[in-house]
Amino acid sequence: RVTRIPWSHPICNNNGPSRANPGERSSQYAAETSCRLRYGPDAEWMVFFDTDEYIIPQGKWNDLNHWLTETTQKSTQKKENAQILSMYQTRALPNVQTMARYPNDYDNNHQKQHGLVKQSNTTFLRTYDCEVTTLPKPQSWAWRAMKQIYRPSYVLNHFVHYSLVTTRLLERPMEPSRRFIQRPPYERRVDEVNEVFMLHTKTTHVESTVGWRDKCKYVPGMEKNRCPVGIAWPVPLEQQQQQPPKPQEGNHDVDDINEKMNNDGMMYNCYTHQRIQNELVPQLQQKLLSFKK
Repeated sequence: RVTRIPWSHPICNNNGPSRANPGERSSQYAAETSCRLRYGPDAEWMVFFDTDEYIIPQGKWNDLNHWLTETTQKSTQKKENAQILSMYQTRALPNVQTMARYPNDYDNNHQKQHGLVKQSNTTFLRTYDCEVTTLPKPQSWAWRAMKQIYRPSYVLNHFVHYSLVTTRLLERPMEPSRRFIQRPPYERRVDEVNEVFMLHTKTTHVESTVGWRDKCKYVPGMEKNRCPVGIAWPVPLEQQQQQPPKPQEGNHDVDDINEKMNNDGMMYNCYTHQRIQNELVPQLQQKLLSFKK
């Protein structure tokens, strides 16, 4: 069940990186703080995430409630005392197979070219199930946009991605701690293979997809992938990770390149997930049908 409570102060600057005071989102900060103060005393766990972010259960789990309940019990039994569960985040690409041509053309280097847009009859969950990284997500940079499930009795101030003020900080203000990350065992990164992971389905604007065919083509010597859309590997991530390595024979360089591109010469750059495509997408579509009645 979801209860929507309108926020009375919807002004949000949402400054971009190139503007003064980047990341300034005063309305969002105020709404999050208000929610924690109002409802935190009555909640065991809280999480703040956007409508384009999906928490996907993994392994034996089918819903977050049962996972959190068992996680809490195990944490108590092992005396781990985990108060913050962090989910690392990467931005997914829109799968080109679920996109349609945008009706208006754009001027790209004095040439009229078209862009792509999500098909109107396809959910964001299906379209953006095309992640650029495997699981678990990269430790080196995916932590920067992480989202957290936390106990409001322990986290006294939360800032979008990070827990800033905790009861531990008040008790031991001089205790060393890593930047933006609480010391263990109070904060724990979730097991993205066996517990949950976060799928970020932020919209890729039409303008960004103009000239996508040229950008997605394999170019020898061009190591950085400039493709703005997802060219999904034909085998889902779960099956790829289970496949044994192939025997080393033949022309490795040519074989490797050919295996990394489709028949149109476009390099694969993202992975789909079996559970999302086979279970969660059909369930979501079925739920949405009830709103059309």
